[in-house]
Amino acid sequence: MHRRWDELPVAAGAAVTLAAGVLLILNVLVGALHGRYMKLCADVYGVEAPDQVPLSARSLLDGSYQSALGRRIGHFEPYFPLAVRLRNQMEFSLFGRSESPIVDVGKDDYLYEQEYVVEYCSRNLQAFMQTAPAWAVQIREMEDDAGRHGQRFLYVLTPSKAAQYPEFLPASPPCRASAADRTGVVPAWLGLLRRDGVKFVDTTAVVSAARALYDFPLFPRGGTHWNSVASALAAQAIERQLMLPPVAFTYRVSWHPDGIDMDDAGVMNMMFPLTDYPVPVVRFQPPPAAGCRPLRITIVGGSFMWGVGAALSHLPCSPRIVEYWYWSSGADTWPNGVIQKAAVDPARRDADLRAADVIIYEENEEVLLHSRHGALFYRWLRANWH
Repeated sequence: MHRRWDELPVAAGAAVTLAAGVLLILNVLVGALHGRYMKLCADVYGVEAPDQVPLSARSLLDGSYQSALGRRIGHFEPYFPLAVRLRNQMEFSLFGRSESPIVDVGKDDYLYEQEYVVEYCSRNLQAFMQTAPAWAVQIREMEDDAGRHGQRFLYVLTPSKAAQYPEFLPASPPCRASAADRTGVVPAWLGLLRRDGVKFVDTTAVVSAARALYDFPLFPRGGTHWNSVASALAAQAIERQLMLPPVAFTYRVSWHPDGIDMDDAGVMNMMFPLTDYPVPVVRFQPPPAAGCRPLRITIVGGSFMWGVGAALSHLPCSPRIVEYWYWSSGADTWPNGVIQKAAVDPARRDADLRAADVIIYEENEEVLLHSRHGALFYRWLRANWH
């Protein structure tokens, strides 16, 4: 005997399909009119709209148009970010895994950017020492080029989270590199810099020494970069090396990480990002400005200098600081201590390098010997000032 309720699953499926179709059409219309699409939750980080394929007989016949259209419909579908975030949340909450291809989940839910783990766990001191001496000589040449133009040059080495907190690294796969290789690269590198007389600040040692002084990690659980206390301590070490008055700071502990303190957690695209960990919020206490002129500091480095630039901006007389982030990726300044980002103007970059009182070149230990920005900066110095 036919039962009416036998039709319910079919009716429910049809209703859901119809509702999804109507919502999708409405979403496309809203996007066309206002340039923004409706989402049932926060959009996903790092996922761009698929490329469009022009409609043509060829694209129809080879299926590329239909395939591209399907990807675009899926991307703009209001349920898309919700589905992605729910799945990623389940992977993390149930299995302790990250669906992000660039984030590894370590012990106690410490997150690591994968390339830092790969570098740390594949260190080979013998191979490193085959090419490191030549790069140390080139850095000394960079310092000499700046010195001939009456500028002070400082090399800054910054730490990686994997090297500073190896105790939380994922247990699988295990590190291939021996303990001697993992811990021997940085001391060997600093020995080469000393041999060649390079002026440098080793902020890896600054962070290592400070770990026992604070009751929170100096690299946040959900982030790749050091926190504001670590970068402020690094800035003080730089100021001392440059014989500038160190900028004092105080801090309070917050349990609401955001921004760079949760960059790894953010790219995991979960419904409830990992935020249950402490992060410091720093307040600077600038020394008095008396009888001084604004210092011009030009930095060529990476994202670890963002917090350092903020700290240096509190030096007396409001110094003008600009960082050419990875040489050509961005131009960062810190008016009033807050980072402002802009595109790189090569002519402006040349002018800032020529006008600088101090040039800081920064490398993270993860990119030693293969930093693209270092090679480009060296080439510029050799071409313009040698």
